[in-house]
Order: sequence, then C-alpha cells, then structure tokens
Amino acid sequence: MKFGRKRRKKSNTEQSLNRRIRKEIWEEPAIIEELFADEQWNAYDGPDQSLIPSQDMHRRIKEEIGKQEKQDERKEMRFYRSNAAIQIGIAATLLLFISFNIWYWSDTSDDKGNVSYTEKGTLAEGKAESLWVTTTNDTDNVDTIYLPDQSVVHLSANSSIRYASKMPATEREIYLNGEAYFSVRKDSSRPFSVFAGGTKTTALGTSFTINTGTKGSQTSVELHTGKVVVASTESKPAFEQVFLDNQGDRLLYDTQSRIAKHLDKHKKSGSPVARSSQSTYNDGRLVLENVPLPEVFDKLAKNYRVDIIIKDQAISKILYTGTIDPSREKIENVLSVICLINDLRYVLEEDGSYSIHR
Repeated sequence: MKFGRKRRKKSNTEQSLNRRIRKEIWEEPAIIEELFADEQWNAYDGPDQSLIPSQDMHRRIKEEIGKQEKQDERKEMRFYRSNAAIQIGIAATLLLFISFNIWYWSDTSDDKGNVSYTEKGTLAEGKAESLWVTTTNDTDNVDTIYLPDQSVVHLSANSSIRYASKMPATEREIYLNGEAYFSVRKDSSRPFSVFAGGTKTTALGTSFTINTGTKGSQTSVELHTGKVVVASTESKPAFEQVFLDNQGDRLLYDTQSRIAKHLDKHKKSGSPVARSSQSTYNDGRLVLENVPLPEVFDKLAKNYRVDIIIKDQAISKILYTGTIDPSREKIENVLSVICLINDLRYVLEEDGSYSIHR
C-alpha cells in the first residue's frame, strides 16, 4: 500500500518563474509586506484543522506499513527457502551422478585386461563385483602387495592383480595379468589359486612365479618351493592337469596354439638328473634353462651393458631357469625377481654397478 500524491511535473517556464520569485523574495523580504496587508495577516487563523491527519489515521498508516514490511519479509524468506531447496536438490543430483560414475567405472574396470571367459564366469558365481580389489603396478619397479590372507605378491612392472577384499573361508582366488612372484601362506583348508593366461595354478603353501608376457600369448608357471598343480581354464581344456613338484620345474603354455610344455628337472623314474645348461634367444627374449647364476649375471651384464659383481662365491652353485625380455624389462626388475627366488639381494653401487649378496 503506497501513500502520497502524484505531483504533476511543472514545465520549464513555471520552474524558471518560481526560481525568480524566490530569488526576489530572498533579496527583498519587504516585498511580502507590500503584497499582503496587515489586515490579511491578522485575519489568517492557520490551516484548517480538519485537513491535518488525526492520530487514528497515523496509527492506521503505521499498521499498513507494518503489514507491508511483514509481507515483504515473508516473500524474502520464501525466496531464500526455495533457493536453498533448489541448491540442495542440485547438490544431491550431482552427488548421485558422481557416485554412479565411480561405481560404474570401478565395476567395469575389473573386466579390463586379458581375462578369459571362464574367469569372468567364476567371478559371477556368488561373488559381488564391489568386493574385488584391483591393483596395477604402473611404476618401473617391483611392487610388494600383502593379500588379506597374509600371502605376499611381488608384482612386476606393467602388471595387475585382482582379488577379493574379504577372501571366502573355502578358497583364495587371484587373477593376474602380467608377471608376479607369489609367496603363499599355508592354509590347507583354503586352496590358493591364480588365474592367468588360460591357466589355473593351485597351491596350498608354496612359492612360484607366473608370467603371461606382454602380449598374453604365452604363459609361464615356474615353481620355487612346495608343489603346485596347473590346469587349463578353457571350456575345452587345452591340456590335462600338470603337477610341478621340483624346484625349477616349469610349464609353458601357448594360448594361440593351445600347446603346453612341461619342463621337468627330473626324469619320470624319479632319479635326479642334472640337465645341461642352455641359454637361447627366442623372439628377442633370453630363455635360460638350468643355467648357473654367474653365467646368468654375465649375460645380463652384456645385454644391459652394466657391471654385475658377485660378492659371495657360494652363489655360483645356484642354477636358474627363466625367461628374460631385455627390451621390455628393466635390469632392476630382473634382479629383483632372481634375488627373491634365491634368497639374495642386490645393491646399486655409487659407480652404477650392481653387487649380489646373500
């Protein structure tokens, strides 16, 4: 409710005339006495009292003003409340959108990599995808991972593993892409199985290395301690179960030709026979079979153009079997794997050379 009269805008001529009149009266106040006689001043009784606003009208005007102010305050409160509700709605929508994307990508990221159809089926059997943990080693060094069952995984560069955050009471399953050294905690009630490159390697408590290669075309399983059994995970098994029960025993499986080769250090009769050392190059990779460590380190030194010094001569009695790809693997990663397998350690000296110690 608004009070007050609308005033008619005066013309420029009227405004100029009024200014001249005020100026003349200011400069010559006697003009008032000339314009109005004393009788007129005495006859003036003041303004009509009926035209002056009463107290009641003053009260009503204040009430109307108060109502207007309260109405404006209510409108402002409704505006702020509606604005806050809109902001909360937008924030909730954004949070839901972000949460969905995080769930979606973490869920779908588990299906990336060289995982066979059988491996995916195994995951779906009574296991929620959200309970699985994927660890990827994007560094140039070997990454050490401690599993929920206290087993230890030494994950090589450009490799990844997936495992359950809470392993069931009946089994322990790991999915590998790349290369990793496993040191399994003994638990006869829960077999430890690694799915990698079309194979399933199962152990109760042992240590072994699995390598699917950079292209995933060939899978290698090498035993270090204990015993393992390797099986095919294809819908039509490419090979029968293979038992590795001697240190250095290996199984090579070509996923393209579906041919498996068991490299056993002992004859089937069980009599231990030492194989002749053999080192060959296959598709740029150095393939070593039963080669003494001094010879292994000598070949590594030539391929990587570094100096490798053996500090303990007892190491010369240790034989090594494995495959090394100098074009893709760094010397530190290769030395880490060899030392882990044989309870050794290497030290990078100030001059850039490597020394090998027990």
